[in-house]
Amino acid sequence: MISILIPCFNSEQHLAQCLNSVISQSKRDFEVMVVNDGSTDNTDVILNEFQKTDKRIKVFNQTNKGIYLARKRAIQEANYDYIVHLDSDDYLLPNAIEILWAKMKNSEYDIVVSNHYQITGDKKVLINNEIGDGGNIDAIKNLLNGGLTSYLWGRLFKKSVFQEISIPKTGRIYTEDVLTNLAIFSAQDLKIGIVNEPTVCYRVHTDLNSYSRAPQNVQAIFDEVQVVKKMLEAGGSIQKFDNEYAGYKSRSWVLYCRMNGLKVKSREYRWGIFKENFFKGFIHMPFYQRIELIAYTINPMLGRISTKSMKWIKDRL
Repeated sequence: MISILIPCFNSEQHLAQCLNSVISQSKRDFEVMVVNDGSTDNTDVILNEFQKTDKRIKVFNQTNKGIYLARKRAIQEANYDYIVHLDSDDYLLPNAIEILWAKMKNSEYDIVVSNHYQITGDKKVLINNEIGDGGNIDAIKNLLNGGLTSYLWGRLFKKSVFQEISIPKTGRIYTEDVLTNLAIFSAQDLKIGIVNEPTVCYRVHTDLNSYSRAPQNVQAIFDEVQVVKKMLEAGGSIQKFDNEYAGYKSRSWVLYCRMNGLKVKSREYRWGIFKENFFKGFIHMPFYQRIELIAYTINPMLGRISTKSMKWIKDRL
């Protein structure tokens, strides 16, 4: 059987849709482990109502510790050998668990990866994943070059996968998912399968700019890049993935520039990033990010203009 793990914090707006998508799955033999990570809104009220009506749902309350530790708690509480992660503001498509299990059962796969829909306002876009031959090396390459999304949801894992990983301790990282995926792919010889169907609808929020642009969160983008480098160096594989890492660092730098990180003000630093990474990593960047990186390197004002221009073009494609 399968454990569906949902960490949540102040999730009242979308939590009911998330849980309804889970309990209405075509494959019904699973448990739902929800970790309420210190919510201060009506999240607990919603969870209590769902728990009363569906015995598969189990709720664990804790003080706010962040999404990484909430996920870790959910894994520890899971009773079954296979797990699916789901964020509380996203939702599953009706046959999601059935699709993932059909690929996993009677196979040697440790992980099954699916595609997903990305929802921004009224716009719904299909996002596909690339794995290559299904081995660790290709998984890491695709994780770094953007071919494989860094999310944990939309995948079916053997629970044992998470027992072997170690993530370096750091005060600030932009997203734990990148480091968790890298730790999983680096620590074990895994077999990874892929299904070409979407299983999750991922909601992109456009109302978090004030939080995401807070100085500590902007700096976290930069810190995460350094942790990824340390993890690759510790595994003796930084040279093997040199070009992919350069692409990953370049894409992260563009995001950092968009959010007005402090280092963007330094002309010397901008040109250093460009010279070190662009020519090795540009093949692993979307065309619009190449344009942005060149523009930000020349002048931050020109970079901001290019970001707005590229967004205008993408929105009309």
